[in-house]
Amino acid sequence: MHYILVTELENTSFTSCKIQGLSAEDWTVLEAEFTNLNLTYIKQETFYEVDIPGIQVLNILAQIRYNYKIVSQSMAIEKTVIGGRTLQVQKLVWTLGKI
Repeated sequence: MHYILVTELENTSFTSCKIQGLSAEDWTVLEAEFTNLNLTYIKQETFYEVDIPGIQVLNILAQIRYNYKIVSQSMAIEKTVIGGRTLQVQKLVWTLGKI
């Protein structure tokens, strides 16, 4: 089984998703899909990031061409003080797998 991680980062001003562990073949197809949908995404050394909610990423990865299934989910809320203001970021992490 092949596993990947999808992490949604959300606060009051933004929502984005990080995708880790995708094969190069799956990323090529997913990148074309993001481009067709006019979504903003970036490729980093160890992950890919796209500016959409996690549920949309999960729905895309559950399609027949990828066939990933959710194995587990976890959530945490981080509080950070920046310039005297407290910022809360909600993190949702899904582990997905496919045979």
